[in-house]
Amino acid sequence: MLTDAEIAEIAQGLLDRSLPPPRWTHEAHFAAAVWLLRHGGDFDMAAIIRDYNAATGTPNTDSSGYHHSITFASLAAARAALKASPAAPLADVLAGLMAGPCGRTGRSPIGAAKPCSASAPGATGFPPTCCHWVGDKTVRLLLSHDKAHGQ
Repeated sequence: MLTDAEIAEIAQGLLDRSLPPPRWTHEAHFAAAVWLLRHGGDFDMAAIIRDYNAATGTPNTDSSGYHHSITFASLAAARAALKASPAAPLADVLAGLMAGPCGRTGRSPIGAAKPCSASAPGATGFPPTCCHWVGDKTVRLLLSHDKAHGQ
């Protein structure tokens, strides 16, 4: 489990593009999201991730780098978790997210989850149909952890 200090370090590393790529894991995506939602004010997560990827040599294409639908759904899940526990330490909020469906990817990078591949009409994965598509079913899947825990 990451500490609040480690969550802040990940978010700052993302923002200043100093986070080593091996540390940009699935959990780190959610760590940055909860930190930015609580402390970052108005921010453009798409630009932040695209800029980080460009600075660290990860191409932003239909098959790698930034994926809008996953980011949108992940931010919705993080926002709901923070709303359910507004005073909780970020470490606890993140641990709750990682204990539910948001933490189950099978691999470390967030792109491995492919939550929209079964949801988008005609989509077989991200490229190209799904990259900018998010439906209620996708968000419900990611938020089901909250419902299951009365949040």
